[in-house]
Amino acid sequence: MLDVIKTALLSTIALTMLVYVLYKFVLRPSKMFKELGVLLSMSDIKAENEKALKILRSRIPDYSSPYIRRRDDNEILDAIRSKGCVLVVGREGSGKTRSVFEALKHMARSGEIKGRLLLLKCDRSVNRVPIFRWIGTLVLFLDDVDKYLKSLVNVENIISKLRRAGGKLLVVATCDESELQHLKRTGVYQALFRDSVVRLGDLSERDGKRLAETLQVYFDPEVFDGTPASIALNLRDKRAVYEGLDEQQKANSGA
Repeated sequence: MLDVIKTALLSTIALTMLVYVLYKFVLRPSKMFKELGVLLSMSDIKAENEKALKILRSRIPDYSSPYIRRRDDNEILDAIRSKGCVLVVGREGSGKTRSVFEALKHMARSGEIKGRLLLLKCDRSVNRVPIFRWIGTLVLFLDDVDKYLKSLVNVENIISKLRRAGGKLLVVATCDESELQHLKRTGVYQALFRDSVVRLGDLSERDGKRLAETLQVYFDPEVFDGTPASIALNLRDKRAVYEGLDEQQKANSGA
């Protein structure tokens, strides 16, 4: 009888400890992350499943279009690998957000990054979210980091608290070229990104024509400004123009 009671007691203790561990290291951190923003697993990004695509397309208007790799892509990967953070800078339409996701997708598929991706909410209410202990790897993504600062989000403090409370934290961010000088005067730039900036260069005309060909749209050299957005956005109108051309005009367009 005593052995039965002892076994039951040990089972109860073990179950209680399991519930405690699940709450402390799984349920509570998951709730915290959801209060901080949008959470995706790296396996979602790796598979590009429906959940990931819904979020990616809401943030990247031309995500369904092909991606033209640039030399800068390797610099982004190198910065994440060696420094654990990167700030991708470029002018509007240069593909900053897309380039970050492509880098993360590459690293997820190669097995370099496992864990979760947190798209931090651009609202100062996140300053009040309590940071609990978490485990594993977390990629914190600050798209247009300058907008967070303008919204009075205490980015530096949130990053500091996440680092103290958890496992491995990687930080990736984007910034428009026009905002960089202002960002350089902030603490978050000096603390995180000063030595980890990657500037996106323009697509060459050859790459622009290749992208237009893949998208089956007319390549207009007067509209093309070196950015993917000048080709990939407003595809419906451009496709209508392209389909109205004869074969010789299509050949002359480079498409």
